[in-house]
Amino acid sequence: MIYVTISAMLDVPPPEADHAVRPAAGDSRANALATLGFAALTLGSLAIPWADYQDGSAGSLSWSGFDIMGDPKPVSDSIGSVVTCLHVLQWLSIGLIVLSALRLIVPASRLAWLSLLAATVLAVCAALAAFQLHSKLQGIDAVAPSMRAGPVVTALAAVLCLIAAGRGPAARRAGPRTQPGKQPGTRP
Repeated sequence: MIYVTISAMLDVPPPEADHAVRPAAGDSRANALATLGFAALTLGSLAIPWADYQDGSAGSLSWSGFDIMGDPKPVSDSIGSVVTCLHVLQWLSIGLIVLSALRLIVPASRLAWLSLLAATVLAVCAALAAFQLHSKLQGIDAVAPSMRAGPVVTALAAVLCLIAAGRGPAARRAGPRTQPGKQPGTRP
């Protein structure tokens, strides 16, 4: 009698409605966490040195992205467009962090599309800031500052954020779609 009862309990499949909903929510949550992490990495990469200046008497002076946003004059007077891109990068990264945290709380597909749009602009601004800084520093003569790894790391982090955000709308739709009480693969 006990053998039959345990056997009957083991043969019962899990409810399909709960099983069908969990993968989509789990994928969407993982995607929001990945986007959050890469947006935070993009923001944090602004603290890496973007340019340095070799001064014979003072040694080497390095400027991070935050330093350039604060006072671009030590690097060059003509990098106003780079400073603008850095400010956009900073605020878009903060916005993506908030948006990703909101996606963890409210799993709406519109938020995933908004994250994708913001991450696209973030990646474009990061690449534009890196190329503009490189071209502006090439035009300075005499003892010119040189570009460091900061712009490349920021652009790479922004592209990774774009890839993660690009998977957001698809992650929201992932998982089998079944109606409650229906078995997957059966006809109505």
